[in-house]
Amino acid sequence: MSDNRFSRKDLKQQDDFQRGVTHFAGWLVERRRTIGLALLAVVAVGSVLAGVQAYRVRQEQNAAALFAEGMRVYQSAVIDMAGLDAAVASALGEGDSFASDEEKFTAAVAAFQPVVDQYGSQPSGRAAAFYLGISLIELDRGEEAIASLRAAAESGTPLIRAMSLYRLGTLLSDSDQHGEAIAVFEELADPAPEGFPIAEAMFAKARAQEAAGNTDAALTTYQRIADDDPASIYAIPARSRAEELAARLGVTLDAES
Repeated sequence: MSDNRFSRKDLKQQDDFQRGVTHFAGWLVERRRTIGLALLAVVAVGSVLAGVQAYRVRQEQNAAALFAEGMRVYQSAVIDMAGLDAAVASALGEGDSFASDEEKFTAAVAAFQPVVDQYGSQPSGRAAAFYLGISLIELDRGEEAIASLRAAAESGTPLIRAMSLYRLGTLLSDSDQHGEAIAVFEELADPAPEGFPIAEAMFAKARAQEAAGNTDAALTTYQRIADDDPASIYAIPARSRAEELAARLGVTLDAES
């Protein structure tokens, strides 16, 4: 008997396979319309997602270009041309410069505002909100600056958020809104992004606590600065201030401080 002959089991398996293929082919034919629609839907969804992504890229590119123009203004020099030789004044005037801080930051506000208005949800728009707030501070437009910095803190990257909260806290404290400033500094520290000078923010918080009349809390914050980051440039002044407050309150500092 030849070894090439099929057993009944082999033939049955072959028949089962053929019937399975035939059945599957029939299933495809019967449902070709449904399958076609499903594939069309998949392609359509993919196209929409690709279109959305492309749109976002274009939006960020536009925002980045406007933001770069705003930064060019923000980083421009301020040069008082009065009294300068005409030739020197003419040469200096050829570059990016302004005659006064007010003129410069007014121009910066005008440059950053459209970025925030049109592209506030884009990364460049969030960064623009921060620099818009700083420019408004320089123009003594505090309420507008507070609104802009809050917007940057709510939607920005961790670093933009931290920078915005720090400037917002110092602005509130300088405006005698010490309670709100303390809350902002606490939000900044929970958690602060890696690389951000948290000791500087904590020192500002301690000063706000002092200004608010909360001497005990200020003492605790100064001690924490000195203990947590002894290598910081704020450690020595923080320890010194803690000792002064402890003497005023008639208490003894913790041994580690």
